[in-house]
Parts: sequence; structure tokens; C-alpha cells
Amino acid sequence: MQDADLLTALVAANEALRSTDPADLDRVVPSCPGWSVEDLVAHIAQVQRWATRVIAAPPGVKVERRIDAPGGPAIIDWFGDGADALLDAFATVDLDHEVHTFVGPRPARWWIRRQTHEAVVHAWDRAHATGTPGAIDPAVASDGIDELLTEFLTPRLVDTSVFAPTGESVHVHTTDVDGEWLVRIAPDRIDVTREHAKGDVALRGPAADVLLTLYARQRVDQTGAEVLGSADVLDRLVAATNF
Repeated sequence: MQDADLLTALVAANEALRSTDPADLDRVVPSCPGWSVEDLVAHIAQVQRWATRVIAAPPGVKVERRIDAPGGPAIIDWFGDGADALLDAFATVDLDHEVHTFVGPRPARWWIRRQTHEAVVHAWDRAHATGTPGAIDPAVASDGIDELLTEFLTPRLVDTSVFAPTGESVHVHTTDVDGEWLVRIAPDRIDVTREHAKGDVALRGPAADVLLTLYARQRVDQTGAEVLGSADVLDRLVAATNF
């Protein structure tokens, strides 16, 4: 997706999070075990403030991740202020300059994509906790799947031993928008290609349902997606990527 399209999705997700009712802060978030809505809003607020500092930092400077958040209803306005600051940073920094990320040095625009999908999924979490979540745009969801599979499925971030890998493969296919990936698992590496190919298991369905499945937000039987083949391989993949 283009930066402008991602930023549009980020603004929409942030507005949804900013609209959190203070009366809902104590609600449990079923898709994030152990979290309340307040915990969720505090988390995304801290992440966005950290990202703002990262993209503004000089090259090679690692930014302290710990940022204390206020408690209670004040967290909502604090989130909003940080969300505005993040958008201002994206509008003013050189998006091509290299910055720190947790997958190695990347251009600052890498954070647009990361913060968009972080906010989109957590906006869904909050809506799921307080009512009926709205639909995630298929193009945004497909890009979120692509980010998860192509950026984060590395031995640096995923413990390949949880797969008991013997060369299993997972085919991921979105049905409402273009998107196909083949994930090949080996003892020391995970290879992801964008192609139509048969895997030991296939996860197939609308992009939003596939995204929420891969992020362990919903079981497949709670979505419009389907699993064809060895469900155990898919279960191990989801468990390993449940960051």
C-alpha cells in the first residue's frame, strides 16, 4: 500500500481508539488476555509515542522504550495527543532516512506501515471488547498479512523450534482481494514467497478474517475463513507469531 493509504487507515483507527468511552476502561479485552480496555489504550499510546521518538532520532540512536502513561480516563486524551504527534512526525521527517526498527535499520516510512497495522488490530480489539467491531478494509487487512508474513517471520523474532520444523508449509490465500503467500518452515529459516502453491495446510478466506486468525484474535471457526489440510501446522504458526 502507498503511504497515503496507510495513513488514512491509521487516522481512522486512531479516531476509533480516541472515541473510547471512559466508562469502558475497566472492561476485559477478550482478544488480549489479561488486558483491560485501559491497558490496551495505554499500550497503543505508549507504542505510538515511542515510534514518534524513533523516527525523529538521529541515525544510530536507540530510543528508550519505557514511557509512563497516566491512569484512568486521562489515558484517552493522552492517547489522542500522542496520536496527533505521530502524524505530525510522519508529515515532517524525511521518510527515506534510516532509523531503528526491531527488524533492523529501515527507512522511517517503515513505521507508517507498522503503526497503521498496530492501530488497526488494536482498534478492532477495543471494539470487540465494547461491542461489535466494524469490518477491517480488505486492502488494509491484506497488507497487514503481508507485513506479518514477510517482515516478522524470521528466526530473529520467531522461535522456529516451536514448529518442530521438518519443512512444513502454509499457504495463505485471501479471497476478497488479491493476496497469496507460501510459508516454508525449516530448522534455521522461514521462507515466504508470494505465490499460488499447495502447502501442508491452507488458510483461505476474506482478508480481515485471515488477518485476525494469524494474529490469534479469533479462531477460524469464528470467522469466514477455512482451513484445508493439517490444522496443527497452522496452529503452531499462529502460536509462534502471537507476539
